[in-house]
Amino acid sequence: MMRRKVLQLLLIGCVLLTFTSLYIYNSSSSYVVPLPPFNLYRSTNEVFPDSDRRMLPAPIIGRALAKNDRSEVGGTNVTERRELNTLSHEGNLQLRENGTMRFSSNKTNNSVTDRTFYNKTNLESKSEHSNTVVSRNTTLGVFARSKLWANYGTTSNCSPSKTNVAFIKTHKTGSTTLGHLINRYGYHNRLSFVMNKHSRHNGHLVYYNVTKDSPRLKFLPPIGVKMTDYNNYKYNIIAIHVRYNRHVMDSFMKPNTTYISIIRDPSSQFESAFSHFQFDDAFPINERRKFNTTKDKLEHFLKKPNQYRDRLKLMSWEKTMGLRWYYARNNQAFDLGLDHKYHMNKYMVQKFIDRLGREMTVVLLTEYLNESLLVLRKKMCWTWSDILYIAKNRRPQVETLPELLREKIRSWNDVDTMMYNNFNRTLWKQVKEYGQNFQKDLSMFKEMLNQVFTECVSTQYQRSSGRGFRWIEYKPRVGSSYECKLLVESKRNLFKKIWTRQK
Repeated sequence: MMRRKVLQLLLIGCVLLTFTSLYIYNSSSSYVVPLPPFNLYRSTNEVFPDSDRRMLPAPIIGRALAKNDRSEVGGTNVTERRELNTLSHEGNLQLRENGTMRFSSNKTNNSVTDRTFYNKTNLESKSEHSNTVVSRNTTLGVFARSKLWANYGTTSNCSPSKTNVAFIKTHKTGSTTLGHLINRYGYHNRLSFVMNKHSRHNGHLVYYNVTKDSPRLKFLPPIGVKMTDYNNYKYNIIAIHVRYNRHVMDSFMKPNTTYISIIRDPSSQFESAFSHFQFDDAFPINERRKFNTTKDKLEHFLKKPNQYRDRLKLMSWEKTMGLRWYYARNNQAFDLGLDHKYHMNKYMVQKFIDRLGREMTVVLLTEYLNESLLVLRKKMCWTWSDILYIAKNRRPQVETLPELLREKIRSWNDVDTMMYNNFNRTLWKQVKEYGQNFQKDLSMFKEMLNQVFTECVSTQYQRSSGRGFRWIEYKPRVGSSYECKLLVESKRNLFKKIWTRQK
């Protein structure tokens, strides 16, 4: 009898241990996966082809102050002597004068830096034999800085640079990558952001209809402005999810704000939205069990799209009833301000597109992100380093859809298709206006992106949400520069910095 009780207790213990282990595994938000030499997740539907960089060995940057190092930060001159060791197990990373990169075998001893530069706020000590720069900044401390930023960080094609920008963030268009770029620019230049004070994890307003009272009711105050000083609630940057309303936004954005957005081929955007927002929840349970791939689910949805979309109106998403109904057709046009009741009126649609063309300085295209960023850089008088990026929220796997299905999706999202075709033509007009150096600059920019990814990224890993959505994030290389860390870190970490400083 006693033995039977012991066996029963052991069995119960094993069952509890098994369920506990499964719970911990399923609730874990991230796990590390090996980074392949080439990105094995690449797909013909993926939209950031130039973000899939080959992982090359980067130098290990060691920093040690010499024993006789002296630093006098109080006066007009600051003297520093610093030893810089640039080591690599497989070779030395060298940047040529024209900005290209090469690796050479590490056969000689490491050089020692012994040069002094004088500056009250920012010191740079640079080796004659190394392309790495060591900088001291009174707010950032000591950090390693690559020659990439030293060469291109202050290079602009015009002046003055435009610091006030309203980025209208659309859904499932790669807008997180562009939003991170805009946020990094604003954080680096200590600018004030529009943020929902009731949403401290991302600041989004989503489909809240902004009014002239929104700053008082919803926004964090700008940097240096008191909480109740509403007349001075004027902002440099907006880069959160919020519907476009130019008249209202002009009331709280600073004068001469530049308005931009990003859109995507509707066949790719809708596939991404379908997967992320799980539109197949609209299928009855007996239908849902029949389909395993996104392709099959999309084919089935498009057989009765109005019926399934209307079912989404009766379902909750992110604690909001019917939210996915807005996402399930012409979502990009809706984000940019056109109510669904006008989507069947071709005259109103064309009028809306024409107005966007007048009001938006640049509408970037996800499929031509690098080309779009060159146009944006020239319009904004920004530097090369201002438009560097590493893709955010990129899915590890994307299904390839047949062209016939893609055409069905474009037909269902007919307003988004009209809008995309219009701004596709606009982009290539802007490329032509850019001038004869466009292809040369584009090649150089792609090479810079390659260099940045190689220099800054250590490993990639997958993260997942409770709804099963997975995306790729990256870890910066140990000892990498301050700029690298800003580029590589997650959208949430950068937003937390912005929120903390402004709050």
